[in-house]
Amino acid sequence: MKLKFFSGLFWSVFVLLFMACGQRQAADSYSDEQEVFSGYVGDLGKGAILKFDTLHHGFGDLQSGEEVACRFAFTNTGTAPLLIQDVKAGCGCTNVEYPRQPLKPGEKGVVELTYNTSGKRGIQQQNVVVLSNAEEPSIVLSITAQVE
Repeated sequence: MKLKFFSGLFWSVFVLLFMACGQRQAADSYSDEQEVFSGYVGDLGKGAILKFDTLHHGFGDLQSGEEVACRFAFTNTGTAPLLIQDVKAGCGCTNVEYPRQPLKPGEKGVVELTYNTSGKRGIQQQNVVVLSNAEEPSIVLSITAQVE
């Protein structure tokens, strides 16, 4: 009986400490973001809109082993700073580059994808997910190619 009580007490304290540490970390990162944009009134991201010129790029016919790149241009059309938090590729054959700094309203940026066709054959489609603090927090970009 005592073992159950102390075990429950231990795990309760552990969970509370874990949650408290997570809250402190989130508060610190928020204040850092606010500091970067101290000229803005309101929360970072509230009102940010990520608008891409296009969501798809077709490479056409490629030879296996080729490495090709494309750029997806975008604009923050919202009223608050935009922060792209991550861009996740579907596989290791696709590398991504994107702005790490917040963009003010009206600023433009580019997500660049590099696709390596080594070991690929046939019709290929790769998707990447752009995660941001925008009103639409995730956007899927896609590339296609016919690899010979």
